[in-house]
Amino acid sequence: MNNKASKEYKRRLLVGLINIYLSKPNLKMKDLMRSLVITLNKNKKITLRQFNAVYKFIERERPFKAMTKTEILNYFSPLIVGNQKETNNDTNTLF
Repeated sequence: MNNKASKEYKRRLLVGLINIYLSKPNLKMKDLMRSLVITLNKNKKITLRQFNAVYKFIERERPFKAMTKTEILNYFSPLIVGNQKETNNDTNTLF
């Protein structure tokens, strides 16, 4: 899977998970979750702080149960602004 398709798959996966959480009647962070879905659907990145707000839900999902927080963060890093993984192509040299 190429990088663009991989990023799109991860975006759809995250939006799908957030939509599942939005269907829960007792969820207290519905406004935040809705704004994340809107941002992701516009193909924009979310902040690390926003991702951390939904991380507690994501870590309980079957595909992510065996992963550490760092592994989950690295998995979704193409969708998170300011993450180290996104800046590896932007290195400046003095040569």
